[in-house]
Amino acid sequence: MSKRRHLESHRKQLVEIREIMNSMKNLAYLESRKLSQRLGSQLDAVITIEKAAADLIHFYPEIKPTVDESSPVILLIGSERGFCADYNEALVEYLEQNVPEHLQLFAVGDKLSQRLESDERVVTRLVGASTMDEAGDIINRIIESLDTAQLLNGNRLLRLMYHEPAQKQVVMKNILPAFADLLSAPEQYATAPDINLPPTVLLNELAEHHLLALLYNNLYAALMAENLSRIDHMENALQRIDEKTLGLTQQCNILRQEEIIEEIEIILLNTRLASKRHEKRLEK
Repeated sequence: MSKRRHLESHRKQLVEIREIMNSMKNLAYLESRKLSQRLGSQLDAVITIEKAAADLIHFYPEIKPTVDESSPVILLIGSERGFCADYNEALVEYLEQNVPEHLQLFAVGDKLSQRLESDERVVTRLVGASTMDEAGDIINRIIESLDTAQLLNGNRLLRLMYHEPAQKQVVMKNILPAFADLLSAPEQYATAPDINLPPTVLLNELAEHHLLALLYNNLYAALMAENLSRIDHMENALQRIDEKTLGLTQQCNILRQEEIIEEIEIILLNTRLASKRHEKRLEK
């Protein structure tokens, strides 16, 4: 009886855990739906700004920024929460394979920061976003940190490393100096655009908008990849829980059947003993 009760208690615990994990999976699914609706428009904003900058640089090539690649900084977007499989481990693995040991790192996300706790290259650790609604505050902190490190002005190279959901892999791209990687736009107009600011000033204005739009877009993309990874992780875990729960249910049923058989045997034994005692009394 005690063994069956122990198994039954374990089974009930698994059922409770399943309900919690299923709720987490559903929340991740809802978050991914919200992100998918926002990602398209955010990417459009990035592309629009880049087209305007490319057009401007085409007519004023002297304003295109140069890049100082001597000491680049890597901004890593990891996860703030767990239960997302190897999401952060994939970032660390990519980092170890593609980033020299002397470069400085900015780590975003508590779980990623924990994973890089002993990495001396990490000079800044920032809180990450758990949901899309937190993205604005996180981006403000990122920009403040970049400003403190004097990365917003000048030609020092800043690279962003994050999970790209469309490619289903970790990617790294240059984000500062803005527009340094832009190719010359094909000539679409015979004359330069009619602008009210000097080309350099206008490009700097575009650069500020571009950085903000780019950070939003890539943070949304990283959150999307994180939630998709969490959904897959939860589905696999739920499947294992279901298999374990089914096995425990079968074991409990077997033990219950054995208990019933034992009870029947005891009843039959008591009946035989009572019958024998009755026969002896009759003989006397």
